[in-house]
Amino acid sequence: MFKFLKGMTFSTRSIHFHKTGVDIPIDKDLFYQIWKIGSLHGILRLSKISRALTGRLPRKTIAFFPQRPGPWYNARIAAEMAGFKVVDDIDGADYQFVFSDDTHTELTEDIITSMDEAAINKGAFDISKSHVGDVFFEIFGYAINVDPATFVGDVVAKSEMNGTHDGQVIQCPILPSEIDPQCAYQKLIPTGRADNRTEDLRLLYIMNKPIIVFHKTKDKAVRFGMEYLNVIPKQPDDVFSQDEIRKISEFCDRIGLDFGALDILRSNADQKIYIVDVNKTGMPVMCLSLRTQLKAFRSISDRFISGLEDRFA
Repeated sequence: MFKFLKGMTFSTRSIHFHKTGVDIPIDKDLFYQIWKIGSLHGILRLSKISRALTGRLPRKTIAFFPQRPGPWYNARIAAEMAGFKVVDDIDGADYQFVFSDDTHTELTEDIITSMDEAAINKGAFDISKSHVGDVFFEIFGYAINVDPATFVGDVVAKSEMNGTHDGQVIQCPILPSEIDPQCAYQKLIPTGRADNRTEDLRLLYIMNKPIIVFHKTKDKAVRFGMEYLNVIPKQPDDVFSQDEIRKISEFCDRIGLDFGALDILRSNADQKIYIVDVNKTGMPVMCLSLRTQLKAFRSISDRFISGLEDRFA
């Protein structure tokens, strides 16, 4: 039990996540998020008890490897809402999900041998920002990545690591000696509004299909952080054109993403979309109401069920 805590170190001031190197401060905001996740899982537990009392056994079993997700991850919540039983036995599980916070997923030989050809996210082994940019250019035909030594203008420098939210705007070109090999360099996409706010889109992509878009508004001063002024769930068809949805699906297929989220920006300058990040171990948008969260996760879990049944048929 609580195997997911092995990847963390606790202090009096913060929680350190080993795989990503991220430190989460222990403050009232953290306790609020814990309360929101706890409330969501409380409802899932009641549903589980109801199924047990009425004799409805778990639908199927699912094994996450090499990392067992904590209760705050979308994949774990979706699996439990779908009625799946989370197990450790990779060989014996009905479904297998390659799950790791690492930017580059590395599996041992015995796990690779045990892994089903249909395992979820088995192809998403590299979600570094540079690789995301390379695949984006391949599919969309225009670039997000830049060479900071030759590009002229504002550029976002951010860690290649997953989940750091450490973007900084710099003026390029810079000297070759100033280039950080641990950073990706991307165009600064103009998404600002007249009220000093910025907008971005988080698209949840589940089993070969875009499911829901979280349209987020932020204060421009903290545009790279996780503090939102407003979040509105929308349908993908209301946000993206059919051609954009087709290319998004091609992108996800090329990068190996079966279950995860894309961070997408729509430029005020050319109205084009830019995929700037891929997250295969995402978490809920905490500022949403519990009712809205449940509605979103019902859509996610429904697609998860149908997608798994198709994949493993």
